[in-house]
Amino acid sequence: RGFQDGDLNRFENMITVATVMRTDVLLEIGGFDENLLGGMEDWDLWMRFANNGHWGYTLPEYHFWYRVSPPGKWSSISNATNFAKHMERQQAKYSNVYVKGVPKINRIAQEKYENTPPPGDLVTTLANPLLRCRLHILVLIPYMEVGGADQFNFNFLYRMVEKGWEVTIVCDKTANNVLYSMFSRLTPDIFVMPRFLPSSDQPRFIAYIIESRKPDLVFISNSERAYHYLPYLRAFAPEATIVDYVHSETPDWKSGGYARYSAAEEPWLDRSLFASKHLEEYVIDLGHNPNKTSTVYIGVDSQRFQRNEVSRKAIRSKLNLSDDTLLIVYIARLESEKGPDVFAQTVQLLHKDGLNFMAVSIGGGSLYDELNNTIVKHGLTQKVKLLGTTPYEEVLHWISAADVSFLPSKVEGISLALMEAMSTGVTCVAARVGGQPELITDEVGFLVVPGSPYEAEQYAEILAGLIRDPAKARALGQASKQRILDHFDSVNTITNLQKEFCLASKVHHHSKHLFNNVGMQRMGIEYASLSIEYERTSDELLSIWRELQFTQSKISMQSNTGKALAAKHAPATFNGKDITPETLLPTIKFDTLRSVTNIMDERLVDRSMKINLRGYDEQYMRPRPRCIIDNFNYNEFLGRYNLGVDSWEPEVPFRYTQDNYIAELTNVYLSPGDSGTVFDWDRAFPLELGVIPMFKRPVEWQKTCVVEKYSKLATIVQLHSSYAHFLSHHLPRLGMLWDLVQSDPEINILVPFMGNSVVDDVLVDLLNITKSRLVYYRYGEGWNPCKTYFAEKLYLPNPAVTDNPSRELLERMYQMVAPALRDRCRPREQAIVYMSREDARSRKVINEQEFLDQLQETFPNEHIVRWSYEKSFLGTVCLMHRARIVIGMHGQTMAPIVFASNKTSVIELLHSRPWLHYWNVATAKQMDYWMVPIMEASHESQSITLPIDKLIKTVEEVLKKKQQNANKHDEY
Repeated sequence: RGFQDGDLNRFENMITVATVMRTDVLLEIGGFDENLLGGMEDWDLWMRFANNGHWGYTLPEYHFWYRVSPPGKWSSISNATNFAKHMERQQAKYSNVYVKGVPKINRIAQEKYENTPPPGDLVTTLANPLLRCRLHILVLIPYMEVGGADQFNFNFLYRMVEKGWEVTIVCDKTANNVLYSMFSRLTPDIFVMPRFLPSSDQPRFIAYIIESRKPDLVFISNSERAYHYLPYLRAFAPEATIVDYVHSETPDWKSGGYARYSAAEEPWLDRSLFASKHLEEYVIDLGHNPNKTSTVYIGVDSQRFQRNEVSRKAIRSKLNLSDDTLLIVYIARLESEKGPDVFAQTVQLLHKDGLNFMAVSIGGGSLYDELNNTIVKHGLTQKVKLLGTTPYEEVLHWISAADVSFLPSKVEGISLALMEAMSTGVTCVAARVGGQPELITDEVGFLVVPGSPYEAEQYAEILAGLIRDPAKARALGQASKQRILDHFDSVNTITNLQKEFCLASKVHHHSKHLFNNVGMQRMGIEYASLSIEYERTSDELLSIWRELQFTQSKISMQSNTGKALAAKHAPATFNGKDITPETLLPTIKFDTLRSVTNIMDERLVDRSMKINLRGYDEQYMRPRPRCIIDNFNYNEFLGRYNLGVDSWEPEVPFRYTQDNYIAELTNVYLSPGDSGTVFDWDRAFPLELGVIPMFKRPVEWQKTCVVEKYSKLATIVQLHSSYAHFLSHHLPRLGMLWDLVQSDPEINILVPFMGNSVVDDVLVDLLNITKSRLVYYRYGEGWNPCKTYFAEKLYLPNPAVTDNPSRELLERMYQMVAPALRDRCRPREQAIVYMSREDARSRKVINEQEFLDQLQETFPNEHIVRWSYEKSFLGTVCLMHRARIVIGMHGQTMAPIVFASNKTSVIELLHSRPWLHYWNVATAKQMDYWMVPIMEASHESQSITLPIDKLIKTVEEVLKKKQQNANKHDEY
């Protein structure tokens, strides 16, 4: 949180005091208000800056620890009354900022033809020679995203750290860096240069890093800019030994891609390493010095990539597959070089022959819609599943379930996905390209030469043989696993890499004197300056190129569906006479609608669509549930792969990264049924995230529904409707829309119909939304009449991931309800709240009163409250707002914790293999979460006896930690 939250800072102080500001501006606005004696003087200063047209920028890095003051320290906001008075004073003092908002600023764009300065001033002025304790490696990479090269980088550095090396990472391209937290577990020394540097300063910053860290090795992996900076680095950091690692060649991208860069920049490299012998020979043919090249296979962690029988049984049961049904996985980005057209042709041939198989495509890409349309057109939906972009850990579950991994690539180095499949015991059928023959021999799998007119028939013949003889597939899978153990284990990779680093150091020792001269320095500066200008112009042109590609794709798609289709369905605009929402709906062919799975990609197709970005959900680490039992077996009790968690380590990553936004769509429908899917005359918006469906595609019966029209409509409806999902999924989406619906009373809001008063309790009674603005969406079929909604303008916030609500969405929801909580909830003492299930229909707790009596006896000074469903909703919300600890049995009774503050501790009683929804909510809200396992219980248990001793000890441990934290505050 910080300056980037903009206008939200008017109502809550989101900016830390660790701020660098210009002295002249501080003096200009009059400095701090010295009359503020009850706190909030820093918040007042930010508003004073904004009121005078100044604002700031927050560095997206963790630079210091912030001590949060205990409640009640600042008298100006110690209760709801004082806070209201404080806000009145602020709005009167700073009317300009509270009417117009805070200033909007943008970083200065890179100038054309910026020169790259030499590093001299930076190195001498900011000299920072660090103490060296161990061998040190500096890694130059573009970013930390999800991909084969990135996974290699992490695995490689993980092993290097195990070997005792220190690591520094420098990234040179703008990206979301979703794997940042994962890499930060290996080293704190990570620099994402675009966050704090203009491009023209990147080369000299790297030179400064080399001077201060004095690394034993500089390692380049898939960084285009690092190749461009090599002459500069050679000239100004001549002591560095530099090695690059090339993963694959891409003839269609820059005449060979990184392989061509390696050959072209060979004079500045001490050694080049390659993922396959084929690739090494390819680069040598491009002109690389063969005396400076070597092949080091990537390898995989054979201990990690093993078949998980639990995942296998679960997935195959979900797909209703018998043991003899061959499951084929196609794991690839859906781009032309990965052969999705060949995949489609092959499964068509297998289906035509009536063979017993199921195929699953895992991966997104620009050709996803084209492949999906082909599958639908040829009636393959029962035989082929398209999962789209899928979290990495979920991919591993699918590999465990598979019998064959199929990859008909046109271009490949050595596929890491195939290595992982082979290590798991899966037979591979792939294209004979790149270094694949080095991995897949005739003894373990099958390779087909691509490009033949009979390519699909050859693949189909091989797969048909495996379908008819599943025992052969299993035997080849075991042989594949043994080949990985013998030749491609990552332990061997690190040993071989370290040998190559020694050879590189010897080459460097004899050649470094060649680069330490003025002529080399002048060339290095010019080379770096031209490369940065090349990058700048490429970035400018890239958006135009992508727009052209999308436009051509859209025109082609509409042309392929036929002019008759467009004429029959009418254009996207309505004339109000013969073409209306009512007359158009029955003519739409739902099975041909183009699927929009990513709203940001669709923006490049539909330039009329507006998107208001509200932030980004980055990956972060969540602590696993705490438990007082020593050496507790988390994997056995919680279940490996429960909610996508591969293994219950002390910290578990939140992987569902996505943009937070509000999309403005014009002239669109929302389907009845299960999710309120948005669609129009040529597209539907399922908005997938991994394998998790956000919305379901519209179906034929929905054409018969009454069309209910609205001028402006905002929707918070999505897949799944329950008390828990409303509070933790639907309501946070309203938080995204809150400023908008408050400022425009003409906007109606589509909300789930719950069959009880909870929606009105929250929206009408708590948030004061006029009831007439609410439109109630009834889930399922059978309603009379059923309604399809139509909006001239629809406001669509990004969906909440099912059972994984994000930190950003929950934070916005809490900001939305916080003013109401302060106004409506009377200040009372904090409480330990027990969420009762005494009257529940299942998992009924039979010894609640005994537990409560013993709890009060053990902690006589604590205020203990028993909550039940009979309590008013406002009373429930206020109780959560002042809860010190919330205790409850696993189930929907825990749902109100969304209204608790992040200072509240949660203790949840869990049966084995539980639904971990409330752990997700608690950790997203950064609450202290504990579990008490009930070994003998299950989800189907009719009654449950609380383990009172364990529960009391857990409460005791939680209170002890709270006291320790309070003592730390006192020490400060």
